[in-house]
Amino acid sequence: RSPSNIFLMKQDSQDFAKLGDFGVAKTLNSTLNYAKTVVSEPQYLAPEIIEKHKYSFEADIWSLGVTFYQLITFNFPFEGKSNEEIQENILEGKRKEISLDCNADPQFIDIINEMLSIRPEERPSAENLLQKPIIKTSMDCYLKQNEFSLQKSLNIIKNYENDHDNE
Repeated sequence: RSPSNIFLMKQDSQDFAKLGDFGVAKTLNSTLNYAKTVVSEPQYLAPEIIEKHKYSFEADIWSLGVTFYQLITFNFPFEGKSNEEIQENILEGKRKEISLDCNADPQFIDIINEMLSIRPEERPSAENLLQKPIIKTSMDCYLKQNEFSLQKSLNIIKNYENDHDNE
C-alpha cells in the first residue's frame, strides 16, 4: 500500500510496473467481506482503519490516492511531527492541496481528491476509476500498444480466480 510495493521492471526491452506486498495480504471475494488486519505506514492509513472500523476495498482506493498524490507532488498529503499527529490530520482531512504548478492534469487532481475522501462511500470504486476519461484513455492506449486484448485480460482474471478458489 505504498510506493515501496511498486516494482519497476524491464522485460524484453519493455518497461512495466508490478505490484507486490511482502506484508499481510488478504483476498476479499466480495464487497460484503471486510478485513481487520492493519500493516501499513501511517501516511497510507485510511480513516476507517485509524478508527479501527472494519474496512474493505475503499481503504485500498485511499492508499492508491495517497500514492498518486505522492507521485505528482513528491510529498505526502498528510503530515505531522508524529504518527499520532499524522493520523489526527487524516481523520480531520487536513491535507495540503495539490498545486496546479505540479503540471498534473486537473482531471487527475480531481480523481486524487475523490480518492482521498474521508468517508469511504464517497471514494470511487476501482471500476469507476477505470471509467474516468483520463484513466480510460491512458489504459486503452497502453493496452493497444501492447496488443492486450479483452480476451487475454479475461483469461488472466479467470486463472487468478481459479488459483485462489483452492486456498
